[in-house]
Amino acid sequence: KKGEVVHFPDIYYNVHDFFPKFTDKPVWIRAVLFPLANPSGVIERFVFMHEDITLHKNAEDALRKNNSRLELAMQVANMAWWEMDITTGSITFNKRKTEMLDFPPEKFSHYKDFMALIHPDDYEKAMDAMRQHLNMLTNTYEVEYRILTKSGEYKWFYDIGSIVEKDLKGAPLKVTGLVLDISNRKQAEEELKKTQSLLVSSVESQKDTLIYSIDHNYKYLYFNKSHHDFMNTTYNKDVELGL
Repeated sequence: KKGEVVHFPDIYYNVHDFFPKFTDKPVWIRAVLFPLANPSGVIERFVFMHEDITLHKNAEDALRKNNSRLELAMQVANMAWWEMDITTGSITFNKRKTEMLDFPPEKFSHYKDFMALIHPDDYEKAMDAMRQHLNMLTNTYEVEYRILTKSGEYKWFYDIGSIVEKDLKGAPLKVTGLVLDISNRKQAEEELKKTQSLLVSSVESQKDTLIYSIDHNYKYLYFNKSHHDFMNTTYNKDVELGL
């Protein structure tokens, strides 16, 4: 409109294309046109100003690339970031956090929305971990817990965070952290425990077989009951682990 300041779209160009004597180096330019009026209000001339914003644009581009890499890494690792305002209890988070639970992000705006999904046996453990950190009793908030998904199944999450902002008196204002889906690891650990339990039961059932394991210093790592009884009866030696 007449008399208004005109802000041009950011322009990417190489001045060398127009003036060969200048360095062959593309730049980003932000331009503004100011109309100048005489005392009667009639516009007589214009002032054209431009600013080299190449560094700013390069920084924006680098940030976009880094964010893209971070998003990809979090997706691959089943990980998400989160931040909590301690004063209000409100939270912001990477959408991956709710995607891992198959819930829409809109369902969560307060930390209690997430806490309502934590397994009852893990609820107090998670709350206590946060309380200890906010009271400066621990360097980080760190806890593992089960959390309910939309399908009704529980997933295992590993949650870690720390205070990132305090008020002038040193009271915490914000906590930022990462949450990682460790369900596969927990399942593998459970399977390993079952396998070990079956192995131990099988070994212990071998009443006529002496089974033991020692390290390079000939210290016992494991022995079954038959081996223990044999050493005790034959050599009057009460064997112990690590000895």
